[in-house]
Amino acid sequence: MLGAELAARHEGFGRPLLYRRTPDSYELVPDQRVVRLGRTTTINTLGVRGDAMPPRQAPATWRIMILGDSVANGGTQLDDAQTFAARTSRELASNGCKNDVLNASAGGWALSDEVSWLQRHGLYGAQSVVWVINYMDLDQSSSGPGIVDSNPAFPSHPPMFGLSEILFRYALPRLGITPPTADKGSVPDGTFDQRQFALNRIIVRAQAAGLARNHVPLIVLYHDGPQPMPPARVAAEQLFLADLASQGIAVVRSALNTGPGSARFYADEIHPNSAGAERIAHTLAISLHNRCTTGR
Repeated sequence: MLGAELAARHEGFGRPLLYRRTPDSYELVPDQRVVRLGRTTTINTLGVRGDAMPPRQAPATWRIMILGDSVANGGTQLDDAQTFAARTSRELASNGCKNDVLNASAGGWALSDEVSWLQRHGLYGAQSVVWVINYMDLDQSSSGPGIVDSNPAFPSHPPMFGLSEILFRYALPRLGITPPTADKGSVPDGTFDQRQFALNRIIVRAQAAGLARNHVPLIVLYHDGPQPMPPARVAAEQLFLADLASQGIAVVRSALNTGPGSARFYADEIHPNSAGAERIAHTLAISLHNRCTTGR
């Protein structure tokens, strides 16, 4: 048993990413670094994923905030350097666009959680916002602060043993003995909540207007889901994208599901793997580079 525990600890189990409650939501605890299965996840002092950054950008540097959920964050399945936020920053820099990219994201967030984080922390000087919205976000409601510690995937403190994390977070849910730990925005179930979709459209419209009043351009990175989708979700997606167009909001599509063999870009039914993140970063960097060279 001791040997098994030591092996689990060696692979990073027993030291998960930690979360904290906020009045109406939750967020990742700042200043933590987790190494799991050889991949590093860093949450810096600003509470965003990636290397340390000052609260304000350096002179002549374009600061971009990427806002989103686990699709943007990458989780412990991707190393810091493999997230599409980090890759986008590197590609922009390699093409002469001096930048830094804030990856303000957390697993399980609904659109209202993302807006709540912005209201608490602000933009940290970001001059542009890329809001990552995926097809499951359209009708997702917030889990609220209650998800912390009630779901083993969202702990506020480390477990006593690495083996206990493997058992309660992974093994028992997969065997169907305990409830699934995947957040409700990650598991398509064939239903669609029209009321929540209407609320989320209002949330996006209001946030876009607020950014516009502060002269901060908004780009929506829309992450397409695998095909086919239920008719209600397809119709909602079309309506949502039409909403964005009517507001003059630029949209970049992740487009991972186009062409044969698209499954190779997904880690599961929604999250991009490393190859998918690389492809998204390239698509996003092309769009952002045009803005970098034309005054943003």
